[in-house]
Amino acid sequence: MGTIRIFRQYVATRFIVLATIEAFIFIFSLYFGLMAGLRVSWLELLDYINLLAPEAIFFATVMLISLSIVGLYQRRLKNGRVEMISRVVLGVGIGTILIHQISYTLPELDMGREAWLSVISIAFIGVLITRLLMFQALSSQALQRRVLVLGSGEKAASLKESASKFANGQFQIVEYVPLVDITKGVGSNLLLATESNLLEIAKRVKADEIVVAVDNKKESFPTNALLRCKLFGIEVNDIVTFYEREAGIIKIDWISPSWFIFADGFQRGKWRKRLKRYSDVVCSAGLLFLFWPIMLLVSFAIYVEDRGKGPLLYKQKRVGENGKIFELLKFRSMKVDAEKNGIPQWAQQNDNRITRVGHVIRRLRFDEFPQIINVFRGEMSFVGPRPERPEFVENLQKTIPYYQERHAVKPGITGWAQVCYPYGATEQDAFEKLQYDLYYVKNNSLFLDFVILLQTAEVVLLRRGSR
Repeated sequence: MGTIRIFRQYVATRFIVLATIEAFIFIFSLYFGLMAGLRVSWLELLDYINLLAPEAIFFATVMLISLSIVGLYQRRLKNGRVEMISRVVLGVGIGTILIHQISYTLPELDMGREAWLSVISIAFIGVLITRLLMFQALSSQALQRRVLVLGSGEKAASLKESASKFANGQFQIVEYVPLVDITKGVGSNLLLATESNLLEIAKRVKADEIVVAVDNKKESFPTNALLRCKLFGIEVNDIVTFYEREAGIIKIDWISPSWFIFADGFQRGKWRKRLKRYSDVVCSAGLLFLFWPIMLLVSFAIYVEDRGKGPLLYKQKRVGENGKIFELLKFRSMKVDAEKNGIPQWAQQNDNRITRVGHVIRRLRFDEFPQIINVFRGEMSFVGPRPERPEFVENLQKTIPYYQERHAVKPGITGWAQVCYPYGATEQDAFEKLQYDLYYVKNNSLFLDFVILLQTAEVVLLRRGSR
């Protein structure tokens, strides 16, 4: 199974198929569950099919969002049966709680505890069976895309090493075809001889796609051979596009300024920007109203621990959109003298500068709440690259190519790098995260923002990445 693009975001076909099947499972489980819970016959239920349609759509929507929150529709989820089952249990559990709360608020959606119990039980069994069958199907090579790699040098070797990390049953590399007799980065046992033309090789290995991973395209590049493969119906992609699609990153080692000029994406529609700003204002105002009791409790806890000797909020200069400097707000989670002599430092694992209250609020992500004020003021958005300190940015721009390009969009509380890459506090981590940030800058859309927010819920729920 391949991928399709929805609002410039690559979505695996298998998840579209899976979500569609599970939507029907949720809808039908509502009807069958009512039959079991209310003890009515199928003929009696037929009279209420149209009447119950809103409840069925409501139930399916809530459950699909709940499964998304626990990461069941993302390619980074490892193909472990135990992990999959545990996430289904957690997702259905979250959905059950949400349905109970919404039904309590909107009594017209409440069908009674016994009826809902039957509905959710049937839905859980249906989803679990579907997931187990899909798990079994994906372990078969029949559903994997067969990829033929053109090249045998550094790029091809990098793809070989990275494939196992992000393939996740999506594709298999069938062979590598060297261009010329150059230094090989791929073992000779994996290489195909090149006596035959490229189209014949692709037919022989039944390739669905050819990935061009050539280190130097100026040497003997087979333009005509690739054209024949393309006209024959075999998809042809360069390795940068392949990484973008399969891993959600832009490989900055292999791009040039001309790539930015001619690549699709990097759109800044006026109406999209306005809509995002309006949604940021409305959501930030609503969240401030919703979370003020928690923010008050956190402020009180910080005040008590330090006996009122330190500030409640930590204000730090960060680099925003187009390089503009602003003050980022956080609840203070470190000691007052955390940075001696004013020298900026990365946060470290088990950092001894963090206070007792700080450990708790960082764990629960409560320290980030004041950034909602930054969003309301327009300095940040809910979704975007995380803003860095000017001192770090100055150094990183000297050592990491295209680092300044991440400032083309407004920074965010959460972002693509935050949900895809673990917490990092080194220059190498900044390099890796930039590849995700550039993906966001290139492909940003409200749809991608929604995907990131759902995955952020998973990060917070499963407590991944905090430090």
